[in-house]
Amino acid sequence: MSELTSKAVFLSYAREDADAARHIADALRAFGVEVWFDMSELRGGDAWDQKIRRQIKECALFMPVISSQSEQRGEGYFRLEWKLAAERTHLLADGMPFLFPVVVDDTSETTASVPEQFLKAQWTRLPGGEPTSQFVDQVKRLLSAPRKPAGGAKPAAPVSGSAPVVSAKPGFPLWAAAVLGVAVLALGAFVMFRPAAKPASAPVTSAPAVAVKPAEPITPAIREKSLAVLPFNNMSEEKDSAFFTDGIQEDILTNLALISELHVVSRTSVMQYRNTTKTIRQIAQELGVTYVLEGSVRRAGNKVRVTGQLIRAATDEHVWARSFDRELSDIFAIQEALATEIAGALKTAITPQQKTIIAGRATTSVDAYNSHLKARDIILWSGISRATLPELDRLLHAAVQLDPHFVPAWLDLARVNFRSYRSPTTGGDRNQLLAGQAALAQAIRLAPEDPAVIHAQGLGAEAHEDLAGARKFYERALQLTPGDVEILRSLGELAGQERLWAESMGYLRRAQTLDPRNPIVLWGAYNALLNLRQHDQAAQNARLLVELQPDSLDAAFALASAPFLARGSRQEMEALLARLTPEQHLDPKVVAAKFNWYYHAIGDARAYVELSDRQGIDINFSDADSTMQYAEALCVLGQRDRAAALVRPVLDQLNTKLVANPDDVRLLSSLAYAQALVGDRAATLATLDHMLAQVDRLPLRLQYYVRANAGIVYSWIGEKDKAVDQLAPQLKVPTAATSSVHALRHDIDFSPLRGFPRWEAALADPASSQPFKY
Repeated sequence: MSELTSKAVFLSYAREDADAARHIADALRAFGVEVWFDMSELRGGDAWDQKIRRQIKECALFMPVISSQSEQRGEGYFRLEWKLAAERTHLLADGMPFLFPVVVDDTSETTASVPEQFLKAQWTRLPGGEPTSQFVDQVKRLLSAPRKPAGGAKPAAPVSGSAPVVSAKPGFPLWAAAVLGVAVLALGAFVMFRPAAKPASAPVTSAPAVAVKPAEPITPAIREKSLAVLPFNNMSEEKDSAFFTDGIQEDILTNLALISELHVVSRTSVMQYRNTTKTIRQIAQELGVTYVLEGSVRRAGNKVRVTGQLIRAATDEHVWARSFDRELSDIFAIQEALATEIAGALKTAITPQQKTIIAGRATTSVDAYNSHLKARDIILWSGISRATLPELDRLLHAAVQLDPHFVPAWLDLARVNFRSYRSPTTGGDRNQLLAGQAALAQAIRLAPEDPAVIHAQGLGAEAHEDLAGARKFYERALQLTPGDVEILRSLGELAGQERLWAESMGYLRRAQTLDPRNPIVLWGAYNALLNLRQHDQAAQNARLLVELQPDSLDAAFALASAPFLARGSRQEMEALLARLTPEQHLDPKVVAAKFNWYYHAIGDARAYVELSDRQGIDINFSDADSTMQYAEALCVLGQRDRAAALVRPVLDQLNTKLVANPDDVRLLSSLAYAQALVGDRAATLATLDHMLAQVDRLPLRLQYYVRANAGIVYSWIGEKDKAVDQLAPQLKVPTAATSSVHALRHDIDFSPLRGFPRWEAALADPASSQPFKY
């Protein structure tokens, strides 16, 4: 036989096992293994069939995914793949590793309907398709070993065409999870600082019909020492004190999460179970936990009662229950006692260092605590935006003024400022950076060993573009709290900025395994996958979001937009919009979806302008870029004078801001944009020259942003060759601005380039729409 031409693994599966197969593929790819894994539903055709046959002939390892699902499928293309692989073993020398069967449930080798050659191989069991480090190491070892028969006695070596078994029990699961820091251009209005899934005032009555594979049920592996802290019931007479009850629950959850032996599901995942009719057993199965903590809070005057009961979900056994009646000022003592007793009930312990950290998070000021809880409530339900920043700033400053030793309030003040500073929509103001630094310095002084403080130091390093420093802080924080999804997200975002896509997506999968019903993790994966042009996988995440958040307009729009970004189909979004009620069409999120994205992306300038001009519709032109995008649409319709009149006040504001920050590339980018729209060609060229002269000194994430904007601006002053010079190279790398050729082909931003031969050729190049591997 000729020498193999590939070191790839061919992953073969029944469509019912697609989720498990993708987990395996993601884990192997995260460690540099090439995996041939076809997620397409459009199977069939001679060309496709020949491709599959060639890959089976050339792959180094053939990995069939076996389960009760595949057992139930008596017919399917995967069975042809299995037979082709079995036939190839006849050409291999005895002892040559090739077959590597993987079982993702308890299917027995003795009864499985598989080719005879599979039974000669030793089977690897990965429950739920969750790989371990041993599994990946074994695959890499087999791929790197010389391609020759194994010597020695047969019992100690793989039999013909087989790979040795790997136990899935020991070792750390490999799912990794990454949130790329750059929000996808087409969906930026939805995903920057996304709030949690609060029921919408205008729910979507049903999910749109979108041509993507239905989402697989989320059935995570259940760990013995794992816990979900459900939303506590507010038993207070003052029902507007719900924020206080939610704050108690979050603090208890956060304290328990410090225990490294204990896996605690995030608050974002458990909030969906408020007022649920599901049983404790159902909730535990969905979240992948063994125990569930229920509780209630009754607040009356300066007294508070907190009750809790710990339930083993599988048996409904109440393993612990307790009520605490204290003065309101003793609320933190209640939280510490509750965490300590629950840890004891679960046969774990809070270390002295962890007790010190918990004590360091306390405050003696009830008013400071109330202010902080109100701020956290805004962050959870409304996010960080121009609209919420003033109130967040007021509440958090009030908290730290009332108690200058209140570490969590200082931390949130630092986080809000750092994240706002780095946001494309709210950031760039150096005062935010300075405010974040000052707040972080206080937190470090008070609690230098708190993992939350160390994580915030990483955010501060990122805000200063010190990515290496940020990584050190994040990795140290993760060592202290290995199950913290927020830290995993930060590491994933960081890896994305460094263009380390395998590592970035690896962190994302790990976070998703630890917290499978966390919408924030799913949104991060959705954006990352769109940047990588992995549109099918992004659609799968969007469908999961719709299932988790059936009333979320954001999730419905994400799902409906995926087919447009993937292949230019507008049918799904049009169907969704057609099904909304007249009242829903006035919902700010629907208006934002149509104005900030959809009409702009499909190039419908008339609908874009008519929407903003319609009576009863409030388009908020508080930021310069939204104003100028509207002006672009006016220009497309031939209303250049109206566009220029709208932009001139923005131009004056930008010039004023640049006096203090003459080299701020974000301001310069907006200035060039405004100058182009008012028709000042000479000034536009001068600003672009000034901006691009600095681009090589910028962090990579800003380089792409600046060059994309420069390309757009060049096109609006007729410099089309210069525009393509800036934009075309970005079609070859994963960036938010070039994640979909269909958006680039139609978006109003690029309308001056429509029909320009170089631009059309760049879009038509197959490489411009090719998904990026990770």
